[in-house]
Amino acid sequence: GFESSSEEDISEGEGIILDQIPTLPDDKTLRKKLAGVAKTGSEQPGVIYVGRVPHGFYEHQMRAYFSQFGDIRRLRLSRNRKTGHSKHYAFIEFASSDVAQIVADTMNKYLMFGHILQVRTIPTAQVHEHLFKGANSRFKPVPRNKIEARKLRLGTDREGWEKRSEREKKRRESKAEKLKALGYEYEAPSLRSAKDVLTKGADENGAAQVEAAKEEEVVQALPEPATQEPATETRSLTVVQTEPHSVTVTEQVTIKKAKKDAGKVKKGKKTKTAAA
Repeated sequence: GFESSSEEDISEGEGIILDQIPTLPDDKTLRKKLAGVAKTGSEQPGVIYVGRVPHGFYEHQMRAYFSQFGDIRRLRLSRNRKTGHSKHYAFIEFASSDVAQIVADTMNKYLMFGHILQVRTIPTAQVHEHLFKGANSRFKPVPRNKIEARKLRLGTDREGWEKRSEREKKRRESKAEKLKALGYEYEAPSLRSAKDVLTKGADENGAAQVEAAKEEEVVQALPEPATQEPATETRSLTVVQTEPHSVTVTEQVTIKKAKKDAGKVKKGKKTKTAAA
């Protein structure tokens, strides 16, 4: 319920450069209240919530401004864990609950740097024990890119690669089942085990074993040669008498080749003429 409606800032720096800290509202009633609290104020701390914090109004600017009301024990500006960008809301704990109430009454709906602040007190019973975790310290985002780059440089061990292979195998099986449900039969190529990969600094025996495993896999992957049937030959003779004293003999040869050339039939004709 404390999230601001504003989007997170793309660029973050040291905040607004303030040559001079803005002063408190010029109100005589406010001055009298602060003077009275300074003399007979409550010693119990009070917490306020500040919403719609302007861009660039960060921890040290907020501390410098709100400390004009009274002593500040803890201050925490909510930030994104990954990027460190401001979420535009903060929590401030004052040494006196009376001062916290005065700040809430004075600064609520107060226009500051183009933003109307939302300030209210938080009852002591509703203050979470981890509300001010990391307060009074400069926030440093976790360098996730550097951490991942270091992991890539170091690499992983065989157990890590085996886990990756298992995950990839399950992913492929899941995709194959989905395709099968759609009517497509697809068998993904098998993954190679990490145990067969030669490690850095392995001896010659290890390299020979890996090479032998590679050759065995290649032999198993090769398809079995198809058996070829011998070619068949068919002959047919045709005798025709064209003239009274001559006979024409026509020989038709049909050769059927092996299966690899199935569908291709070679035909030939031989014509002989003999005199009677």
